[in-house]
Amino acid sequence: MTIAGMAPSFPTLLRLHSKAVHTAGIGPTGEPTMQTPLDLHALALEVKAAQDSTSQIQPITDRLPAFDLPAAYEVANLIHDARQAEGARPLIPLPTGHPTARC
Repeated sequence: MTIAGMAPSFPTLLRLHSKAVHTAGIGPTGEPTMQTPLDLHALALEVKAAQDSTSQIQPITDRLPAFDLPAAYEVANLIHDARQAEGARPLIPLPTGHPTARC
């Protein structure tokens, strides 16, 4: 939390996140999938902005073929953390058969 109990802004949260740069993955034949680090902060900002404005973006893998599954999960985590910092709460699924569960 920051001053006066306010949640940190998305850029602040990204700066504080420990896994901001994804440096390597392993391809199906065992070779590294990328030679340079990806800026996951910038990708998270871009995807979150597109989600917030309900607009489409070019697929990340079209621009960055080295963008792999671990990097995608990290971007998703950055966005999730930012939304929670903004006050969003995760949905809690109801158990099957719960009286208020809708089919």
